[in-house]
Amino acid sequence: MPSSKSTRSLTLYLALGCILVLTTVYLLIPAAPPPQPLRKTAEERLRLWADFVTPEKNQVPLPPQVEAPDTPAIGLDPFPLGSDVAATHPDDLAAYNSAKEQAALVPKPDPAAFLTPTESSPPSKDHDVFDDLELLDDTTEALLDLPQTATNLSDFADYFPHNYDQEAASGQQKTFATYLFTRNPSLSDAYFASALQLTYRMLWDLQSRTKAYPLTIFVSPSVSALQRSILAGAGALVRELPLLYWKPNTPLQHHQHAQVSKLHMWNQTQFSRIAFLSTDAHPLVNIDRIFAHAEEPSAQRCVASELQFRDAQHIDDMCRYTFAVGRLPTSEQIDPEVMVFSPNFFMHKRLVRAAGRTDKFDNEHPDRGLLMWMFAGDGPFPGRFLDRHWDAVGDLENEERGKISIVHEEALWRSKEDRPEWMRGMFASKWMEMVRFFDDKDFAKIRRRDGLRS
Repeated sequence: MPSSKSTRSLTLYLALGCILVLTTVYLLIPAAPPPQPLRKTAEERLRLWADFVTPEKNQVPLPPQVEAPDTPAIGLDPFPLGSDVAATHPDDLAAYNSAKEQAALVPKPDPAAFLTPTESSPPSKDHDVFDDLELLDDTTEALLDLPQTATNLSDFADYFPHNYDQEAASGQQKTFATYLFTRNPSLSDAYFASALQLTYRMLWDLQSRTKAYPLTIFVSPSVSALQRSILAGAGALVRELPLLYWKPNTPLQHHQHAQVSKLHMWNQTQFSRIAFLSTDAHPLVNIDRIFAHAEEPSAQRCVASELQFRDAQHIDDMCRYTFAVGRLPTSEQIDPEVMVFSPNFFMHKRLVRAAGRTDKFDNEHPDRGLLMWMFAGDGPFPGRFLDRHWDAVGDLENEERGKISIVHEEALWRSKEDRPEWMRGMFASKWMEMVRFFDDKDFAKIRRRDGLRS
């Protein structure tokens, strides 16, 4: 049996051997680089800020894997209303850091806050929140001569919207959209009838239906539950937008005043792009190409040197954007009856703030005036004009009909002798075609293929 002395010696030799091995391994393995800070230092952030506000570097660089395009934006002429959004920048490091800390406190949009297609969107109770503004009564029309469908479209309201991608992640799906404001619950209401016919044109008409995208109808709180269920049954995705409170400096009807509420579409960040058509815009052919056309020849980036400081705090979140819009034929003014844009939480806040500056835009045409100001060609977010065939007005001759994709004609249901001959009766004939389609037994089969909401 070994002595205690020899045992101690063996233990000592083993310990020394272990130390020698560990020392050798340590010397042979190269030292790991020092850990990088998770956040940039204040000095680095200030240098980045200086790059943004330097006039020679007023475009935010694209990621390294994408070459910055040299092609100019397709917006032909700057919008006539110049932006007087003054550029204000921090003078010192303390102000910059303080601003960044405040920006970090701004909550990010929560996708769960939006209604999913499996949820209902019942009418809100605050139908008349503008009563204190003493708005003028709307001039409403009822299309009593147009027959209603024998099919109860509300029976199909529990099916998924047509073309809706149930597996698309939030913020990854594009949609066509329109906005419906009416205080008249009648199914013969002209505004409602126009929205229903647009649903047919966009989703079912063989000449103009989309092959890839849903149609979202954003409605005001005053749109009745029955009107909503009929639109949903026809295949649209129906979502309520709250009314935007603002005080115009000129008398307006309720319908005119509510057009500014369309700004809330920028808060619908469950969609990556929205191609908006008013109910007076009538697609004549498939218009899926409008999404790609709006971003040609290159993606839009903000002019960082023109940003207000409160917007510059969120430059990483809002500098890449899309805004392409129709143009009035006799002027350089925009026509927001047709437009393509990218929803964005911070852009929505910017637009809603601007609605309070009624001295800065045309209050008689509030949506047009405000968007002209916010997306002015010499401002921080220059807009682009769509080619005319995407927003053609009704002064076209017969031979021009085949060259346009969307015709914009107000109140097409009215009979006007000064309209081109091919437009007269177009609303009524398309309505009868729609009624026959919805009353066909095959419509129920098609809607069932869209799937029942769980």
